[in-house]
Amino acid sequence: MNTYTCKSCGAEFSSKKGCKSRIPMYCSSKCYGETLKISIKCKLCSKEIENKHGVKKAGRVYCSKECQGLVRRGGSLNNEWRAALSAGRKKSEKCKGPNLYNWKGGKENARRIAKERYMKAKYGAGRLPVEYLKRVLVAQKMMCFYCECSLSKYKAIEHLTPLARGGKNETYNLVYSCKSCNSKKNKLTLEEFAIKNGRFDWIDKFDEVYATAID
Repeated sequence: MNTYTCKSCGAEFSSKKGCKSRIPMYCSSKCYGETLKISIKCKLCSKEIENKHGVKKAGRVYCSKECQGLVRRGGSLNNEWRAALSAGRKKSEKCKGPNLYNWKGGKENARRIAKERYMKAKYGAGRLPVEYLKRVLVAQKMMCFYCECSLSKYKAIEHLTPLARGGKNETYNLVYSCKSCNSKKNKLTLEEFAIKNGRFDWIDKFDEVYATAID
């Protein structure tokens, strides 16, 4: 049996454990737990709270569910947290101006950009012409290019020549369709899909939509 001094409470204790590389430092799990406790301030009201999980697992940043709920509903952070958040953003180029994910277009814009990056990496498709797509939707009268159902609930960007087959995010290759038609067309080109359905008028229809949207 060897005798050691607890680093937390200072009491002496005996233990069979211990070797040259690892010496017992605490007399009990309670004393060990005390060393992990840290005090932090609530993000909202600045009230002192004790975090029992230590720095590495400091997940608790609110003193109560009420404070957490208020922040989620638009409550203001206290000055200390606000200053830390501001300092972090200033250091990051990704959080400045147009680079901020919700600078223009909000989350929808962020999703579109993420999808463009994925498509560019996979197919080299390039960026979507956003303004042109808005005019396409007007030219199609908010109806699916193929079945002419309403696109008020769901609309898919339709590549007439699929990206998987070398199509690009160019004006001459884009229309809007419903989810059903987009799924049915899959990796077919416009011409192949028209032949499959006996709808050769779709080819002439695209010329009309393109001419209207490009002006």
